[in-house]
Amino acid sequence: MDDAVEAVTLFTSSRASRAAAVPGPHTARGPEGALDVYPRTLAGLPLLFSMAGDPATPDRAAVVTLLLSIGREAVERTDFHDGIVHGLDGSESTAYSDTVALMRERGEVFVSYAQDP
Repeated sequence: MDDAVEAVTLFTSSRASRAAAVPGPHTARGPEGALDVYPRTLAGLPLLFSMAGDPATPDRAAVVTLLLSIGREAVERTDFHDGIVHGLDGSESTAYSDTVALMRERGEVFVSYAQDP
């Protein structure tokens, strides 16, 4: 699915469509059920933060939960892989450590999410 269409799907009123779009191709569950974080995940974080910050976002709590899951997994994988992972093609990625850095830069918004009724 095209990334722009997929992003719009997150705003649809259909719960089933939103559920199908999250986590989408930006993240996937690995063999142990862990959330994998890809460079595309990192690229999508600004949109997810925007959605989480907008009270009009349908299932806003699910978006915040997804952000927390991505951040948690990135921290765990950064510790395990020293921040660098190798793709199947041998390419190196710093998606985990870059995701952790972005999440830490926006730490104050998580406090605001926790205070939101």
